[in-house]
Amino acid sequence: FFYFFLNNMADFMDGESAIARRDYTSALNSFRAAVAKGDERGIGKIATCLYNAGRYKEAVDYCQANISNIQCKLVLGVCYYSGNGIDKNFEKSERLLKGAASEGSKIAKSNLSILFNVMEQYEDEYYWCNEAAMEGFPRAINRLKEIIHEGRGIPSDRYAEYIEHLTESAASKPDDMFKLACHYHYGEFGLPVDHVQAVHWYERASATLKHKAFTNLGTIYERSNQVERDYKKAEEYYKKAVEDNPTFAPAVVNLANLYISDKYGLKNHDEANRLLNTVSLNPDAQAALARLYATGEGEFNDLEKSRDLLKQAADSGSVTALRDLANMYEGDEGQSFRWLNMGAEAGDPVSQVKLGKLCSDVGDYVGALNWLSKATNQGDLEGRELLLSVGEQA
Repeated sequence: FFYFFLNNMADFMDGESAIARRDYTSALNSFRAAVAKGDERGIGKIATCLYNAGRYKEAVDYCQANISNIQCKLVLGVCYYSGNGIDKNFEKSERLLKGAASEGSKIAKSNLSILFNVMEQYEDEYYWCNEAAMEGFPRAINRLKEIIHEGRGIPSDRYAEYIEHLTESAASKPDDMFKLACHYHYGEFGLPVDHVQAVHWYERASATLKHKAFTNLGTIYERSNQVERDYKKAEEYYKKAVEDNPTFAPAVVNLANLYISDKYGLKNHDEANRLLNTVSLNPDAQAALARLYATGEGEFNDLEKSRDLLKQAADSGSVTALRDLANMYEGDEGQSFRWLNMGAEAGDPVSQVKLGKLCSDVGDYVGALNWLSKATNQGDLEGRELLLSVGEQA
């Protein structure tokens, strides 16, 4: 018996040595010999060797035939999310990997994290990577640092770590300057809404990320309650953004909107029309064109065309169009509320604040707090002020 045991051990150990040399053919032969002699530890090793050798179809067939084995669940789960040897199927991959993870596989937990990254479910990506890292899996430990440093799906107790790293790297990296500016702009990752800091970091980022940084600087000078509004300065920044990238729709639309309205002292309908027609397929550009045709001035006096453009833009996903439709139907309470609610549901903070006010006016404080909280979470300062006031009333 002792000789038989040592003989089995020899096959298995030979297979392990061959894996270390990346000699998967020899490893397969040794593990198959071990399994033939009753050593079931070789089953999972065979699945791993087939996969690592690039023999994916064989790996899939073998794993399906031995699916009760933890390593076979793991390898087949990886095949399903990578598309190696079988059609991609994220649902089946998730189920198999969770099965292996529940049986104690650290590698399965790490691979679940990779799967959820592919699926862009970043909170789940963080969770499973953290689970594997806490069990000491080296690759998960390294990936966890990357996830935290990029702020992907991290919980609030990791915000400080992320911001500390981002602030350090922002000293020299334009992409991180821009990220940090955005976080201050909208009050993200535990930072307060601080438009002075946002301006500082956008200006630093603008040397490289010109049109994006210039556009966001323009929005601050156009709309901020923390930095003195300066519409001429906003116009200058939007112009710089359009000069850098003439097809960057957010800058084009924001500049055109300055020229449409009377309140900025910059009215120029012909230039607004010219700008918007350069990005006419963009839903927000269509919404701005609708606003232009609703001014009733000169050739831009066509309410029917304005309404059609708004509905077209709304159908294409423009929250600005939803907001403007709510305003257009103000005389029709049912229609106005319908469009306003759609805008709020689509994530428009202006619609959320307006809906929060309406809820508060009729004593629906739960609804008011819900919408105002959502607007506040997007960095809306009016929403934040109203949230405090409604909270006291409630």
